[in-house]
Amino acid sequence: MYSFGCVLAELYTGHPLFPGRDEADQLARQMQVMGLPPQDLIQAAPRRKVFFTERPQSRPRFAPNPVKDSRGRVRRPSSRTLAAAVHRPADDDFVSFLQGCLEWSPSARFTPDEALAPPLDPARH
Repeated sequence: MYSFGCVLAELYTGHPLFPGRDEADQLARQMQVMGLPPQDLIQAAPRRKVFFTERPQSRPRFAPNPVKDSRGRVRRPSSRTLAAAVHRPADDDFVSFLQGCLEWSPSARFTPDEALAPPLDPARH
């Protein structure tokens, strides 16, 4: 479903939603829009040390390693909205649908059946 959301956004805008120049930049772009992944997802990631610094006495426990954009600015989590990332005035229902597809946690993300449900259906998150 995550990939489906990215493809829909690209079809809508004509541009990749998270066009990273490498995997660290791509993850930084995802966090810029979607915020930090849940700490338990980071903890379970086998390559977390490549992208995050562990701070056992701090909250959040894992902080993203800084990634600079082409102008030398550090990309900050939650510093851009999904609507802004879609590049043009977007339908609120479409942005909400994308949000459901792009949730970090697979258990919080739309299932295919939920994605097919009408927007006002209580079965949808």
